[in-house]
Amino acid sequence: LYICLYDQKENMLSFPYWVDSIAGNFEKRSFAMGYSEYVISQGSTQLLNRTKANKLIEHGAIKRTSKNTQATSWLGAPLISENGVIGIIACQSYGNTYSFKADDVDLINFVSQQIANVLQKHLTMAELELSHDQLELRVTQKTQELQRSNHFLQLQIEERKKIELQLYHDAHHDPLTGLANRSLFMSRLKQTLNQHLRHPQPGFAVLFIDLDNFKEINDNLGHQVGDAFLIHIAKTLGFCIREHDLLARLGGDEFVILLTHIYQAYEAQEVAERIIDSLSRPFKDNNNVINSGASIGITCSDQGYKHTLSLIHISEPTRLLSI
Repeated sequence: LYICLYDQKENMLSFPYWVDSIAGNFEKRSFAMGYSEYVISQGSTQLLNRTKANKLIEHGAIKRTSKNTQATSWLGAPLISENGVIGIIACQSYGNTYSFKADDVDLINFVSQQIANVLQKHLTMAELELSHDQLELRVTQKTQELQRSNHFLQLQIEERKKIELQLYHDAHHDPLTGLANRSLFMSRLKQTLNQHLRHPQPGFAVLFIDLDNFKEINDNLGHQVGDAFLIHIAKTLGFCIREHDLLARLGGDEFVILLTHIYQAYEAQEVAERIIDSLSRPFKDNNNVINSGASIGITCSDQGYKHTLSLIHISEPTRLLSI
C-alpha cells in the first residue's frame, strides 16, 4: 500500500507513506510512465493485472520496470482536488496471493475521496509535505475502514453460500434420515441411464426395499419409535453399499439404492442378500425389541431400458424381481 503525491508545478512524484513486503524505490522522482503516472494521467481508478498491464506496455501507455512487473494485481485510485489530480492511493499484490475485484474498487474510491477531502480542506501546499507519522495515522484509519468493510463483505458472502447450500440440501434430502429424496434419486438415475446408453459397461442396478411390518410397528409402538427405527434402517443400509452408490428414501418405509459400476447381475444379488441379512437382526430401542425384515426387488440395466419411467415404476412393485 502506498500514497503518491503529484507536484504538477515541478512535475515530480513523492511517496509520503508506503508499506511493502518487497523492498522498492519509493524515493521522490520525476514524473515518468509508471502505474502511478497512468492513474494520474487518466484521472480515474485503474485495476490492473499482468494481462492488462502487458497490453498497456505494448501500446506505450506505461513502461516496463523491475518494480511494476513484480505486482500480479494492482489497484490505484486518484486523489482529486479542485486543482485536479494531486496524487494517488494504490494497493499491490505479489505472487498471485490476492486479486483485487470490483468491490475493492468501490472501497478504494471511498478512501481516496476521504483523503482528497482532507487534503483539500485542511492542508495548504506547504502542509502537503506532512510528516510520515501524521500521514501514516490517517492512512491507517482509512485502511482499517477498508479492512472492516472487506471483512463484513466476506462474512456476508460466506453466510449466503451456507444458506444456498442448506437450501439445496433440504430440497434434495429426506429430513428424517438425511438420505437423498425421490427428486435427487430420479435426477441421478437419469444421469446414470444416459451415461449407460452411451457407454454400456459398466452397468448399474436399482434395488427397491420394502420393510416388513412397519405399519404394525408405528401403530403398536408409536411414531417416535417408528422414526427411530427408520433412522436405524438408513444407517444399516448405508453400511451395506459402497461410497459411490446412492441410497434414497422414497417415503414411508420405501428405500431405493442405485448401484453403479455393476458388471454382472449377481453383484446386485449379493448386495441384496447382504441387506436381507443385516435387516433381519433385531433392533433395540429402550425396552422395545423390534424384529423386522425386508422385501427387495432388483432391476438391472442389461434389460434394455431406454427411459427412467420405463426402468422404474415405484407404484407398480409387481414389475420387480423378488428376492
